[in-house]
Amino acid sequence: MTSITARGNDDDFDKVEQGIDWLERLEAIKARRDRESAMTETTKYVNSLRAAIIALAGDADKNQLAAYYGGEVASLVESVRDPETADPWTEYLSPALMDE
Repeated sequence: MTSITARGNDDDFDKVEQGIDWLERLEAIKARRDRESAMTETTKYVNSLRAAIIALAGDADKNQLAAYYGGEVASLVESVRDPETADPWTEYLSPALMDE
């Protein structure tokens, strides 16, 4: 025979367990929201950097940029300036971040 005290303790334990489950769910929701916010902010930041690269490069062509800063920088600037050029950001990084 189960005593009233034992049933009361079981009920209290179940309530505590249920409360812990809710807290874990809320933490998971918050973590997901924080992750989504970070991805959105990262995307905005990189897009701003890409706009700054274009503005700072001005009218300099790839050869001029290569002479001043090296071929790698010149290629990077060209990939950002030319929408037809496939670069990692537009091809898969940004879409992957925004699809999460």
